[in-house]
Amino acid sequence: MTDHQKHRVYLAGPISGCNEIQIHEWRQAVGARFGHLFEFVDPARDVLPRAGIDYDDYEIVVRDQQDIARSDGVLANMWKESIGTALGVFHAAVQGKPVVVVDPNRLENRILSHYANAVVANLDRGMEVLSGLLHDQHAVGSVEKRAGRVEPFRREKLTLSIRHACLSAGRNDMLAAAEIVPEVLRRLGQHGRQGTVRSRMIRDTVWEVLQELEADPLRAGDYAGIRKAWEDHVHHKPAREKPVKVREVREV
Repeated sequence: MTDHQKHRVYLAGPISGCNEIQIHEWRQAVGARFGHLFEFVDPARDVLPRAGIDYDDYEIVVRDQQDIARSDGVLANMWKESIGTALGVFHAAVQGKPVVVVDPNRLENRILSHYANAVVANLDRGMEVLSGLLHDQHAVGSVEKRAGRVEPFRREKLTLSIRHACLSAGRNDMLAAAEIVPEVLRRLGQHGRQGTVRSRMIRDTVWEVLQELEADPLRAGDYAGIRKAWEDHVHHKPAREKPVKVREVREV
Protein backbone atom coordinates (compact mmCIF):
# COMPACT_ATOMS: atom_id res chain seq x y z
CA MET A 1 0.00 0.00 0.00
CA THR A 2 1.43 3.38 -1.00
CA ASP A 3 1.27 6.58 1.02
CA HIS A 4 -1.45 7.88 -1.30
CA GLN A 5 -3.79 4.93 -0.90
CA LYS A 6 -6.41 4.87 1.81
CA HIS A 7 -7.09 1.84 3.93
CA ARG A 8 -10.51 0.34 3.20
CA VAL A 9 -12.63 -0.19 6.32
CA TYR A 10 -15.82 -2.26 6.41
CA LEU A 11 -18.47 -0.77 8.71
CA ALA A 12 -20.23 -3.71 10.33
CA GLY A 13 -23.27 -3.23 12.53
CA PRO A 14 -26.90 -4.26 13.08
CA ILE A 15 -29.23 -3.82 10.10
CA SER A 16 -32.04 -6.35 10.45
CA GLY A 17 -34.83 -5.03 12.66
CA CYS A 18 -33.39 -1.50 12.72
CA ASN A 19 -34.87 1.72 11.40
CA GLU A 20 -33.13 4.00 8.91
CA ILE A 21 -31.66 6.28 11.55
CA GLN A 22 -30.19 3.36 13.49
CA ILE A 23 -28.73 1.89 10.32
CA HIS A 24 -27.31 4.95 8.62
CA GLU A 25 -26.63 7.71 11.14
CA TRP A 26 -23.50 6.31 12.78
CA ARG A 27 -22.05 5.14 9.47
CA GLN A 28 -22.55 8.58 7.94
CA ALA A 29 -20.97 10.19 11.00
CA VAL A 30 -17.88 7.97 10.77
CA GLY A 31 -17.58 8.68 7.04
CA ALA A 32 -17.84 12.44 7.56
CA ARG A 33 -15.28 12.44 10.36
CA PHE A 34 -12.69 10.07 8.95
CA GLY A 35 -13.38 10.03 5.21
CA HIS A 36 -10.24 12.05 4.47
CA LEU A 37 -8.14 9.24 5.96
CA PHE A 38 -10.05 6.07 5.07
CA GLU A 39 -12.25 4.60 2.38
CA PHE A 40 -15.35 3.08 3.95
CA VAL A 41 -17.43 0.14 2.77
CA ASP A 42 -21.05 0.48 3.87
CA PRO A 43 -22.98 -2.84 3.79
CA ALA A 44 -26.22 -0.89 4.32
CA ARG A 45 -25.82 1.16 1.15
CA ASP A 46 -28.78 -0.44 -0.62
CA VAL A 47 -30.38 -3.04 1.62
CA LEU A 48 -33.49 -1.16 2.71
CA PRO A 49 -36.64 -2.41 0.98
CA ARG A 50 -38.02 -0.25 -1.77
CA ALA A 51 -41.24 -0.56 -3.73
CA GLY A 52 -41.03 -3.20 -6.41
CA ILE A 53 -37.63 -4.55 -5.30
CA ASP A 54 -37.29 -7.99 -3.73
CA TYR A 55 -33.84 -8.48 -2.18
CA ASP A 56 -32.34 -11.97 -2.14
CA ASP A 57 -30.83 -12.84 1.26
CA TYR A 58 -28.21 -15.10 -0.28
CA GLU A 59 -26.99 -12.35 -2.61
CA ILE A 60 -26.67 -9.96 0.33
CA VAL A 61 -24.65 -12.48 2.36
CA VAL A 62 -22.30 -13.20 -0.54
CA ARG A 63 -21.83 -9.50 -1.25
CA ASP A 64 -21.02 -8.79 2.40
CA GLN A 65 -18.42 -11.56 2.43
CA GLN A 66 -16.85 -10.18 -0.73
CA ASP A 67 -16.81 -6.67 0.73
CA ILE A 68 -15.04 -7.91 3.85
CA ALA A 69 -12.51 -9.84 1.76
CA ARG A 70 -11.70 -6.66 -0.19
CA SER A 71 -11.39 -4.54 2.95
CA ASP A 72 -8.27 -3.99 5.02
CA GLY A 73 -10.05 -4.03 8.37
CA VAL A 74 -13.43 -4.05 10.10
CA LEU A 75 -15.03 -1.61 12.52
CA ALA A 76 -18.02 -3.33 14.12
CA ASN A 77 -20.47 -1.12 16.00
CA MET A 78 -22.14 -3.68 18.26
CA TRP A 79 -24.64 -1.36 19.97
CA LYS A 80 -27.03 -4.32 20.16
CA GLU A 81 -26.72 -8.07 19.62
CA SER A 82 -26.55 -8.92 15.92
CA ILE A 83 -25.95 -12.32 14.36
CA GLY A 84 -24.97 -10.79 11.02
CA THR A 85 -22.43 -8.46 12.64
CA ALA A 86 -20.95 -11.31 14.67
CA LEU A 87 -20.55 -13.42 11.52
CA GLY A 88 -18.88 -10.51 9.76
CA VAL A 89 -16.39 -10.20 12.62
CA PHE A 90 -15.72 -13.94 12.44
CA HIS A 91 -15.15 -13.91 8.65
CA ALA A 92 -12.71 -11.01 8.98
CA ALA A 93 -10.84 -12.57 11.89
CA VAL A 94 -10.20 -15.91 10.22
CA GLN A 95 -8.77 -14.03 7.23
CA GLY A 96 -6.32 -12.32 9.55
CA LYS A 97 -7.87 -8.89 9.12
CA PRO A 98 -7.77 -6.45 12.06
CA VAL A 99 -11.14 -6.10 13.78
CA VAL A 100 -12.20 -3.53 16.36
CA VAL A 101 -15.56 -3.91 18.10
CA VAL A 102 -17.30 -0.86 19.51
CA ASP A 103 -19.40 -1.84 22.53
CA PRO A 104 -21.11 1.40 23.69
CA ASN A 105 -23.77 -0.35 25.75
CA ARG A 106 -21.38 -2.74 27.54
CA LEU A 107 -22.86 -5.93 26.09
CA GLU A 108 -19.50 -7.59 26.79
CA ASN A 109 -19.98 -10.56 24.49
CA ARG A 110 -17.06 -12.85 25.32
CA ILE A 111 -17.18 -14.85 22.10
CA LEU A 112 -17.12 -11.71 19.99
CA SER A 113 -14.31 -10.28 22.09
CA HIS A 114 -12.24 -13.38 21.35
CA TYR A 115 -12.26 -12.65 17.61
CA ALA A 116 -11.69 -8.92 17.93
CA ASN A 117 -8.26 -7.35 18.23
CA ALA A 118 -9.78 -4.78 20.56
CA VAL A 119 -13.09 -3.84 22.17
CA VAL A 120 -13.66 -0.15 22.88
CA ALA A 121 -16.47 2.05 24.15
CA ASN A 122 -16.99 4.54 21.31
CA LEU A 123 -16.54 5.02 17.57
CA ASP A 124 -13.77 7.63 17.74
CA ARG A 125 -11.65 5.36 19.91
CA GLY A 126 -12.48 2.46 17.61
CA MET A 127 -11.12 4.28 14.58
CA GLU A 128 -8.03 5.33 16.52
CA VAL A 129 -7.24 1.75 17.53
CA LEU A 130 -8.04 0.34 14.08
CA SER A 131 -5.79 2.94 12.47
CA GLY A 132 -2.89 1.74 14.60
CA LEU A 133 -3.58 -1.90 13.78
CA LEU A 134 -3.73 -1.15 10.06
CA HIS A 135 -0.47 0.75 10.25
CA ASP A 136 1.25 -2.20 11.93
CA GLN A 137 -0.16 -4.78 9.54
CA HIS A 138 0.71 -2.82 6.41
CA ALA A 139 4.15 -1.77 7.55
CA VAL A 140 5.64 -4.68 5.60
CA GLY A 141 5.29 -3.93 1.92
CA SER A 142 7.01 -6.91 0.33
CA VAL A 143 8.75 -10.21 0.99
CA GLU A 144 12.16 -11.33 -0.24
CA LYS A 145 12.09 -15.02 -1.08
CA ARG A 146 14.93 -17.50 -0.72
CA ALA A 147 16.07 -17.08 -4.32
CA GLY A 148 16.10 -13.29 -4.02
CA ARG A 149 12.75 -12.78 -5.71
CA VAL A 150 10.65 -10.01 -4.18
CA GLU A 151 6.86 -10.12 -4.12
CA PRO A 152 4.11 -8.18 -2.34
CA PHE A 153 3.33 -9.28 1.19
CA ARG A 154 -0.09 -10.96 1.31
CA ARG A 155 -1.77 -11.32 4.67
CA GLU A 156 -4.24 -13.84 3.21
CA LYS A 157 -1.40 -16.13 2.11
CA LEU A 158 0.10 -16.10 5.59
CA THR A 159 -3.32 -16.87 7.12
CA LEU A 160 -3.85 -19.83 4.79
CA SER A 161 -0.41 -21.25 5.61
CA ILE A 162 -1.09 -21.06 9.34
CA ARG A 163 -4.49 -22.69 8.89
CA HIS A 164 -2.81 -25.54 6.98
CA ALA A 165 -0.50 -26.08 9.96
CA CYS A 166 -3.43 -26.03 12.38
CA LEU A 167 -5.33 -28.62 10.38
CA SER A 168 -2.25 -30.82 10.06
CA ALA A 169 -1.91 -30.74 13.84
CA GLY A 170 -5.57 -31.63 14.28
CA ARG A 171 -6.39 -28.23 15.82
CA ASN A 172 -9.19 -25.78 15.12
CA ASP A 173 -7.87 -23.78 12.19
CA MET A 174 -10.43 -20.99 12.68
CA LEU A 175 -9.92 -20.30 16.39
CA ALA A 176 -6.16 -20.73 16.38
CA ALA A 177 -5.53 -18.68 13.25
CA ALA A 178 -7.68 -15.84 14.60
CA GLU A 179 -5.23 -15.49 17.49
CA ILE A 180 -1.96 -16.34 15.77
CA VAL A 181 -2.19 -14.16 12.67
CA PRO A 182 -2.75 -10.75 14.32
CA GLU A 183 0.15 -11.31 16.74
CA VAL A 184 2.49 -12.37 13.93
CA LEU A 185 1.52 -9.32 11.88
CA ARG A 186 1.97 -7.02 14.85
CA ARG A 187 5.50 -8.27 15.38
CA LEU A 188 6.36 -8.07 11.69
CA GLY A 189 5.07 -4.50 11.67
CA GLN A 190 7.73 -3.55 14.18
CA HIS A 191 10.38 -4.38 11.57
CA GLY A 192 8.81 -2.95 8.44
CA ARG A 193 7.70 0.59 7.61
CA GLN A 194 6.66 -0.27 4.08
CA GLY A 195 9.98 -2.05 3.61
CA THR A 196 10.93 -5.56 2.60
CA VAL A 197 11.36 -8.44 5.03
CA ARG A 198 12.87 -11.79 4.29
CA SER A 199 10.60 -14.79 4.16
CA ARG A 200 12.73 -16.39 6.86
CA MET A 201 11.76 -13.59 9.25
CA ILE A 202 8.09 -14.36 8.67
CA ARG A 203 8.62 -18.08 9.27
CA ASP A 204 10.64 -17.43 12.43
CA THR A 205 8.07 -14.97 13.77
CA VAL A 206 5.29 -17.53 13.35
CA TRP A 207 7.48 -20.10 15.12
CA GLU A 208 8.12 -17.73 18.04
CA VAL A 209 4.41 -16.98 18.50
CA LEU A 210 3.54 -20.68 18.41
CA GLN A 211 6.30 -21.48 20.88
CA GLU A 212 4.89 -18.93 23.35
CA LEU A 213 1.34 -20.22 22.92
CA GLU A 214 2.43 -23.82 23.50
CA ALA A 215 4.27 -22.71 26.64
CA ASP A 216 1.18 -21.00 28.06
CA PRO A 217 -0.28 -23.44 30.63
CA LEU A 218 -3.81 -22.16 30.02
CA ARG A 219 -3.72 -22.56 26.23
CA ALA A 220 -1.06 -25.19 25.59
CA GLY A 221 -3.60 -27.93 24.92
CA ASP A 222 -5.26 -25.92 22.15
CA TYR A 223 -1.97 -25.22 20.36
CA ALA A 224 -0.02 -28.43 20.93
CA GLY A 225 1.50 -29.77 17.73
CA ILE A 226 0.96 -26.68 15.58
CA ARG A 227 4.59 -25.59 15.86
CA LYS A 228 5.77 -28.99 14.60
CA ALA A 229 3.23 -28.84 11.77
CA TRP A 230 4.49 -25.35 10.90
CA GLU A 231 8.05 -26.65 10.73
CA ASP A 232 6.87 -29.38 8.36
CA HIS A 233 5.12 -26.74 6.25
CA VAL A 234 8.25 -24.58 6.11
CA HIS A 235 10.32 -27.52 4.93
CA HIS A 236 7.69 -28.42 2.35
CA LYS A 237 6.82 -31.76 3.86
CA PRO A 238 3.43 -33.08 2.73
CA ALA A 239 0.61 -32.17 5.08
CA ARG A 240 -1.18 -35.03 6.80
CA GLU A 241 -4.53 -33.43 6.18
CA LYS A 242 -5.87 -31.07 3.59
CA PRO A 243 -7.94 -28.02 4.61
CA VAL A 244 -11.66 -28.53 4.34
CA LYS A 245 -13.70 -25.97 2.47
CA VAL A 246 -16.46 -24.55 4.62
CA ARG A 247 -19.80 -24.39 2.89
CA GLU A 248 -22.01 -21.37 3.28
CA VAL A 249 -24.97 -22.19 5.51
CA ARG A 250 -28.26 -20.38 5.02
CA GLU A 251 -30.78 -20.21 7.79
CA VAL A 252 -34.24 -21.29 6.66
